[in-house]
Amino acid sequence: MTISEKEHEITASFYWMSLDRDLSAVIEIENQSFRYPWKPNDFYNCLTKGKNPANGIVAVYNGQLIGYIIYKIRKRFIEIFGIAVHPAYRRMGIGSQLLAKVMGISASIQQKKITIMIGERNLKGQFFFKNNGFKATAVVYKPFKGFNEDDGYVMEYKAPRPKLKPESKSFRSFLRRFFKE
Repeated sequence: MTISEKEHEITASFYWMSLDRDLSAVIEIENQSFRYPWKPNDFYNCLTKGKNPANGIVAVYNGQLIGYIIYKIRKRFIEIFGIAVHPAYRRMGIGSQLLAKVMGISASIQQKKITIMIGERNLKGQFFFKNNGFKATAVVYKPFKGFNEDDGYVMEYKAPRPKLKPESKSFRSFLRRFFKE
């Protein structure tokens, strides 16, 4: 099986992350997924502190939390802080479904760009994002100080621009606004 092949796809339900309800399951998935996992306090601080705290979405299948994504809406882009799926549910489309939720949010608020920092050793993560339309755009020297000594790759997704047909109403309204008829 190649890295891009899925075993079989399942469809989960998605909910806003609640620290009270979801944190213990998220921590379990985090610990099973990463060499240097976030601690409960890292999640708490990320999701509650500051003027613009991050948001979280969880994936639930058959009553079990099986994945999560944490992201923050910035002024000009959305930044993903973390995404993980329970090992028993990997390669079933859950990560792509979580990512699609954030892409939908991005489109609804007209953000054109989504970014994530991926460790240089996280090849599965790099391939996952590449297969979902992201491109590596920069290398950052040791961005994970305090966690590990890896370098990181900034990966970006840029939403495709809608193609407007000359005969469409939206194209005509665009031309009117542009030329101020």
